[in-house]
Amino acid sequence: MNKKVWVTICSKLACCHKLNENQSEIYSNLMAGGVKFSPRHLTFIGNDGKKYNYKENSEEICNWVKTIFQLYYFNSYCQSNDEQNKFSLEEIEKKTYDEFIKQDSYKELEYLEENKLDKEVNDILEELTKIQQSNKQNIFSFNFKSFVQKCLKMKIKEENISLIIKNINDTLHLLYYQNEYNNKYDETLSNFFQISIIKNLFKELYEVSQNIDFNTISHISLDSKELLKIKELKPILLKMKLLVSLIGDEELFTDKMNYQIYDEKFVNL
Repeated sequence: MNKKVWVTICSKLACCHKLNENQSEIYSNLMAGGVKFSPRHLTFIGNDGKKYNYKENSEEICNWVKTIFQLYYFNSYCQSNDEQNKFSLEEIEKKTYDEFIKQDSYKELEYLEENKLDKEVNDILEELTKIQQSNKQNIFSFNFKSFVQKCLKMKIKEENISLIIKNINDTLHLLYYQNEYNNKYDETLSNFFQISIIKNLFKELYEVSQNIDFNTISHISLDSKELLKIKELKPILLKMKLLVSLIGDEELFTDKMNYQIYDEKFVNL
């Protein structure tokens, strides 16, 4: 299967997992064995997916998705005869499938299938994938300054910006899961949470894209001086350039903050 399409499917599965994780908290008394959903379920699903080679057969992919939903999620809910309990397995199944087939996800999937991503975007996605796969036994040596510089080399395309935001969000969700599941702060993952800063800057870029036609400038990279002539983009791009300058100066910038500090208000420059 096309690697980029597989990444998108995994991203959609992560969103479905979050939905069911929340449901297992609400209906904890109805979970088989009293076991709520955790990051382990995503690990099992990932390992399950590695066993198969679906190539481009969409029917096989759909059947696999249906199977893992049934085995890893739906079968874990126990029906209740309590009339006061509003639990409905059918409703949870519908919500899960609705989450998986959201229209915005289809647009992204179509974009990935029909367009060859720029090298800079691929490089960013590969780094995010390595972060997602990191653990105490296999920690990725992440260089935030290099990551920001790669982001600045990216062409200013609305689809690219949206794709990076989504993948950073998915990466952060997995990191939060790891910390919450272990019930303690994992210092080995601390510097990864810096990507929250880029997420917020890219969200600003995306908001600007709703008022500016990026198609006319989509061939230009974010680090180009030409983009600084556009008043809506200038403050955002200057923030990114300032960030590169600050990183590396221990008196001005640190990567040793607790992940809970990286909320939206704090990390905005």
